[in-house]
Parts: sequence; structure tokens; C-alpha cells
Amino acid sequence: MISGGEVEPPHKKKTPPPCDESSSFSSLPYELIVECFARISKSYYRSLSRVSKTFHSLLSSPEIYAGRSETTEICLYICLRLPKRTCPRWFSLWIKPKTPTNSSGNFLVPISSCSDSLPASKSTVAIGSDIYAIGGTIAPSSVVRIFDCRRHTWRDAPNMTVARSNAMAYVLGDKIYVMGGCHESENWSEVFDTKTQTWRLIANHDAEAKEPKEGTWNVMDMRRIVWCQWWWVIDNVMYCRSGSGYFMWYDSVGERWRYVQGLDKLVRYMNYNISCCMIEIVNFGGKILFMWEMCTLFGRCPNKKIWCAMVAFEKLDGGKIGGKIEWCDIVHTLPNSYKVLRCLSISV
Repeated sequence: MISGGEVEPPHKKKTPPPCDESSSFSSLPYELIVECFARISKSYYRSLSRVSKTFHSLLSSPEIYAGRSETTEICLYICLRLPKRTCPRWFSLWIKPKTPTNSSGNFLVPISSCSDSLPASKSTVAIGSDIYAIGGTIAPSSVVRIFDCRRHTWRDAPNMTVARSNAMAYVLGDKIYVMGGCHESENWSEVFDTKTQTWRLIANHDAEAKEPKEGTWNVMDMRRIVWCQWWWVIDNVMYCRSGSGYFMWYDSVGERWRYVQGLDKLVRYMNYNISCCMIEIVNFGGKILFMWEMCTLFGRCPNKKIWCAMVAFEKLDGGKIGGKIEWCDIVHTLPNSYKVLRCLSISV
């Protein structure tokens, strides 16, 4: 038997001491708080802004963007048309920092600030943190507006020389090339220099090749053209995904198209999986993001899965170019009836 003297009296549950205001986060100098938030990946901003009104106000303040002026992240803006919604909706694709191979780190986040006013046309392009909405989508227009993805504000750019509707635009370096969307064949294309903020008409050619490094145009031999829906430029090298599904690059010295090495597994996966359909190929900060959709249960699955693969390209011995898959992951699940309208690579 245990005597009463051997039994220790029950300890009272200790309560934590009241939080010292001097040690709380809000007691830190405002400049230090701004610097701390500026060092955090923007992929966390959406969650942090829900913590308190103070955090929400801080994360949308001019000071936080000024503090991030030397910190740049790449994300993907993707516009989707979803069932039961009359207007398209924009999302950002964030990749979890420091864990590029973590399959749970990539996700789509809705962007409410631009969904109603940013058109999802082929004339909507991005340079750095700015999205350019060029021309009209229904009626012809020469108006150009810029959406700042850092501050989520709009500003005007100089108008085009020709009013256009549903034109095609593409970015090479710091210039935007706009083609079509008008009835004036002699003014079919023009270029906007983002540094000088000026437009210039481009003379017509039957077939042209752009030399990005020198900024010149050359007439192209039609025998050197391969049919492709997707093409991109990295470090002055033109790449494409051919009509047969292979990834190729153009050898300007040998004047011929050559196969990219190291992507055979990705090619076989996309070519022989009948439920796989390419959505978009986007230049993602010098790397390429391949995005495709897949339905795993034919006819019985109400949803589609959006897959992404990040590929880095490098020069190999013997004048070859290889591709390396850095990660491959499902980034979102959507209803079968959705439609991808536009994809843009943004620096924020």
C-alpha cells in the first residue's frame, strides 16, 4: 500500500504567461515586417492575406512591391472557361519553393483582380510583370492596355497604328509582334518596342524568319519550314513540337531541323496515350512548361486532370541539344467541359 505521504499532490495545469507585446510580430518595426514579407514566396501571399486585415493590407501595399523589386519569381497565368460560369476566370500556377520534385507543391490559385477585365485572346501577351491587352476581341480597336501583375493596376500604352480585332501577338525579347486582325493587307503586321514605347509597321513577306539576336528579318526557304502548332525561342534557338509529336530545334548553321535529345519518354507518353491532349507550351523563365490534359477513365470520368512538365534545355557535345525533365505533376483537376483560353508566363 502506498501511504498518503508518498502520494504527490496533483500539479495544477500551468497556463502560458500572457504574450509580451514587445515579442509579438506586430511590435516589430514596420520596415522590418515589410522586408520579412518581401522575402517570402508570393505563392504564400493568398493564405497569409487571410490571417488578418493587417496582413491583407500589408501584402497589397506599395511598400511590399518596392521591397520585392529585386526579388523575381516566375508563375503561369492561365485563363479557363468553366461550366456554369458566364465569364472566363484567370488562375496562377505556383510551384512550391525549394521542392521542384515534390508532387504536392504545384497548384492553381484564382486571380480575382483581373478575371473580369483581362481578355483571353491570342493578342494578350506578357513581358516581365506586365500583361499587354492588345486591340479588340469583337470590334476592331487600336487601344493597348497594360495590367501590372505586381500591383494589380491598369495603365495605357501607345495605340497601334491600325485598329485590329482578334489579332495574333508574339513576344521576342523586348518587342511584341502583332499580326492580322485587320482588312488592310499592307498593314498586316506591326511591332511594338517596349523600351522606346513606339509602334512600327512591318513590310510583308511570303515567308520570314526572325533573327532574335540581331533583330532582323530574312526570307526563309520554304523547304526549311516544318508543320508545327507549338514553337518557342530560347537563347536565340528556335524549337518546335512537330506535327508528329517530336520536339525539334532549328540548326541555323546546317539549315535543318534536328531532334532534341533526352525527351523520348515524354514523346512516347504523349503520342501513344489517346486521352492525352496538349494544351499549351510556355516559355517559363528560360525553361519550357508543357501543359496537357488527360481523362483517365474513358467516357466515365466527369473530370480532366491538367498535367505539367518543366523541361530545361542544354547544349550537348557534337552540336546537339538535349532536354531534361525537372518535374512532372498533376496541377489541377477540372470538369470535362472546361476550356483553356490563354496561358502566359509572368515575372512577379
